[in-house]
Amino acid sequence: LKVSLVVHLYPLCFTMDNSAIAYPYEEPYIQFIRAIDARRLTPDVLDVLKDCIFYEGCVAVEINDLRGAVECNYRVLLRPQFDIVVRE
Repeated sequence: LKVSLVVHLYPLCFTMDNSAIAYPYEEPYIQFIRAIDARRLTPDVLDVLKDCIFYEGCVAVEINDLRGAVECNYRVLLRPQFDIVVRE
């Protein structure tokens, strides 16, 4: 699958794709990070992903974790929650 979104995790904030906007790890932005950790498309993150490519209701996200001494890169597939499917 082609990655729809790239998220860069830094010690104090995160960025998405090549944007210069840095989001702190606090409300309401932390909901996006929690959704990635849970591998779920939640109602809170749908606005963030509105321009992303969906694959059978899922979104492929690449994570570049730069918070530790060693850079960690991985991909996750965000899957819809039941309540999102019911709404659509």
